[in-house]
Amino acid sequence: MSLQEDLANRSSEFNARKLADLVIRDHKLREELLACLLDDPGVTGSRAAWVLSHCHDKDPGVIGPYETRLIGLLAKPDLHNGITRNILRIYQTQPVPEKHSAFMLDTCYGYLRNAAQPTAVRAFSITVIFNISEKHPELLDELKLTLLDIASHDDTPAMKTRTANTLKAMARLKKKQASGN
Repeated sequence: MSLQEDLANRSSEFNARKLADLVIRDHKLREELLACLLDDPGVTGSRAAWVLSHCHDKDPGVIGPYETRLIGLLAKPDLHNGITRNILRIYQTQPVPEKHSAFMLDTCYGYLRNAAQPTAVRAFSITVIFNISEKHPELLDELKLTLLDIASHDDTPAMKTRTANTLKAMARLKKKQASGN
């Protein structure tokens, strides 16, 4: 069975972590996985993104050669939310390359401000925005205002928690910056 067939398999036997173990060890499979992700904006692409996120968990360096293409996927209309979610999940812990920071900020703010987006996409967007803003402190005020606005009307537990934790992290960062450390 090919990787594409594994990704398209609708059975309960699909195991993203197990596939990630295979993909990490085989450069050819990584290329095939990326092709599935880039060529199918639907369920198969979503599963490929899921496997890639597990590859990243095991070896963060594995996505380096694919960063521009991964980030570029977020510009596609009608992208399966599983693809969006898994790309943002990766960039919660992987620094966004500086050349893509402005695009990621705009994209993540778009997701964050759109209450119709799935909660995970919005929550991951908060973290990506915060991580970029840490390197550009002048951006923190906009994030704070956006989070306070969201906190005033979004009562989902995940958004409440992510918003509160990010506001606390921002306060710690501001305190650290003020003390010169």
